[in-house]
Amino acid sequence: MKYLIPVFLLIASAVANAQTNVNFGIKAGVNLANYNDDANTSSSRTSFHGGAFANFKITPNWAFQPELVYSMQGAKFIDSTLKTSYLHVPLVLQFLFTSNFRLQTGVQVGWLTLAEVEKSGGNVDRKSVFNSTDVSLLVGGGILFTERLGVDARFNFGLNDARSDNLEIKNRVWQIGAYYQLFK
Repeated sequence: MKYLIPVFLLIASAVANAQTNVNFGIKAGVNLANYNDDANTSSSRTSFHGGAFANFKITPNWAFQPELVYSMQGAKFIDSTLKTSYLHVPLVLQFLFTSNFRLQTGVQVGWLTLAEVEKSGGNVDRKSVFNSTDVSLLVGGGILFTERLGVDARFNFGLNDARSDNLEIKNRVWQIGAYYQLFK
């Protein structure tokens, strides 16, 4: 965590000093979320993510993309579903192979907005047993099909424990979605 601030400042400095081409956009898609559950007691929960981004093209081959994304996560168990939601701020560094294909990596910080267990008897609030922040690394890629419309896929793997009690679980989320650049 202590290394995130210098990395962010370095990227922000490069963006500020470069002659940048900025694109703004929106994104949405499907989440396949689970935890690093060694006992294999959980399965993936299918949910949604959506948000906005600003893409700063720094050089012909490099771009920086900060985002604001609402992400519904959690996991399914035999008799219940754990539903968690986060407001994430991904800081994404992209390598542009061509104008259409890009690889991406970065970090994201998320703030817990919901944690509840859904059972047949109703929903139970579990926010008190979850950490209020989540830090993840992300890796993925994307393809721009037209001047404005593209798809991307990412894997986010949590670095800190999602829960605040003695259970050591970390978020694991596949995100597959579409994005639309508003200005080009």
